[in-house]
Amino acid sequence: MKKTYITLLLGVLSTVLFAQNKPDFRNEFSTEIGSYRGNSMPNSYFFRQKYTHWFSQHIGVSVSNMRSNQAIDIPIEEYYGSSPNGLTKLRQINNRYLDLSLATKFSMQKHEFRLSGGLSANKHYQMQILEKQYPYGQPPVIQKNNTADVKVENLLIPQLSISYAYRVSPRWSAGLNAQKYFGKYPATNIGFSVNYHFNISADSLGLNENKDEKWAYGIVGGAGITGSFADLKRQKLPVLPYIGVFAEKRLGLAWKTRIELAYAKRGVNYTSPSLYKYGPVANYQSNFIQIPILFKNEFAYKWNYFFGPQFSTFFGGKYSVNNEKQEVRNQGSLTLGSQLGMGYDLTPKLSLETRFVFDIMSFGSRINATGFGINDFRLGFSRKL
Repeated sequence: MKKTYITLLLGVLSTVLFAQNKPDFRNEFSTEIGSYRGNSMPNSYFFRQKYTHWFSQHIGVSVSNMRSNQAIDIPIEEYYGSSPNGLTKLRQINNRYLDLSLATKFSMQKHEFRLSGGLSANKHYQMQILEKQYPYGQPPVIQKNNTADVKVENLLIPQLSISYAYRVSPRWSAGLNAQKYFGKYPATNIGFSVNYHFNISADSLGLNENKDEKWAYGIVGGAGITGSFADLKRQKLPVLPYIGVFAEKRLGLAWKTRIELAYAKRGVNYTSPSLYKYGPVANYQSNFIQIPILFKNEFAYKWNYFFGPQFSTFFGGKYSVNNEKQEVRNQGSLTLGSQLGMGYDLTPKLSLETRFVFDIMSFGSRINATGFGINDFRLGFSRKL
């Protein structure tokens, strides 16, 4: 009898300790944001999206896209003392990483430790601008005195990361990740990640077949600001509009899909450093047609979150330096990006929304837009017709 109780006790303990180690879900989508350091520049921020497929309980493969912008204004005194005729320097570095990794994980109850490594396709864009400063009382002639050094490199480099995640629920986990990029431009990043675990099937995603469900149509609109992950103290973010139409269909009890067609104006203002009252002001604004394909989940009463890829096409824009306007050039005709947002239903037909828009890759452009990166934060609405 005593042996029977001991056997039952060991069985219960083993269930408690190891039941959560079983691979309930084979797929994982992660979003990460954190601190980026490298290139002998001030620390900046980065944003990463990652998909991982686990072949077994311990072995998987992942693909991710990460971007980071860095910028620094180097004072005049570091070059020519306090002379008003000296040069000041603006240095901008953009990095894009497309990572392919082999991953392994070890679990203990709700704690997961991971190690991964592989290769990264790195697009390294570097721009340096020297701006001539004139004595007090004389405006600078920017177009004739600016010199810019632009360098774009495509590199294949090794990378390694280690991470920890805590399983909040069977589907959600959160944790910390540290990653090292090697090669010509070594860099490190440390970030906080949120992970969603799922299986690719209708049942696991809470979907079901809705043959009788019809498409709903409506309009979206609002305003947003455009910025970058770089810390530019003299950067100003104008509030610019967006407006469009959408088609939406319910996929299941909690899920919907939405396709939008929207016009968005995006831009940024930047005031160059100057010791005197004449500081050159640059203004950039561009027009885009954006087509996001979104998936919405109603996670609570009247609340939903949505995410998905976005395709954008550029159709004209202007930039000016000290109010002298020129046409935007070197802008990619097609941009691949993503959207992530949250909504609240005021009525069955009217919702308030906030969303982040991230550009990932621009095709047909030697440089990445203005060099400052294009990322939007928007507040708006959607109204079903």
